[in-house]
Amino acid sequence: MPKKQKPKHKSKSKAKPVRVPRDFKLDDALLRPMFQDDVDAVVAIEEANQEFPWSEGIFRDCIRVGYHCWVFDWQGEVVGFTIMTTAPAQESHILNVCIKPAYQGHGMGSRFVHLLLKLSQHDGAEAAFLEARISNKRAQALYERLGFEKTAIRKDYYPDHNGHEDAMIMTYKFDEKKKGTDAERP
Repeated sequence: MPKKQKPKHKSKSKAKPVRVPRDFKLDDALLRPMFQDDVDAVVAIEEANQEFPWSEGIFRDCIRVGYHCWVFDWQGEVVGFTIMTTAPAQESHILNVCIKPAYQGHGMGSRFVHLLLKLSQHDGAEAAFLEARISNKRAQALYERLGFEKTAIRKDYYPDHNGHEDAMIMTYKFDEKKKGTDAERP
């Protein structure tokens, strides 16, 4: 009888896995601004996804200083969040996009990025950029499908159990061809 193989990676969450409810539909999820009352749920999502999560204080500060902070709310439950800032140099920096593990793969990440691109255009940005772990090929593929291009590597950007991991910098440039199309859908 063959031996069971161990998973190749450890689960980041100590919580028991949950399934997406049968009646979940992305179109039924409410996309709304993040409030201070949402921070506990946001921190729980961050901790379920990241080995080195942001602190509660970072999330509270992002809301306080006026960054674009949004959540997906499904039947009163926060199931995803995103945070972005627009700098005076006319570029937006997407700081965090995170979906509750059971709800990943249903289009929320794409919907968040479309929203952020639309907000970037509204803020007058000429480009939006983000960082993704070099090892996070799934995120990089999503961003490339949405029109981002790999533009540089930021050395030792992310904390890692072995020290640090490089980040892939990805950039979305707003040009006449893209205006009003790719960033249209919230």
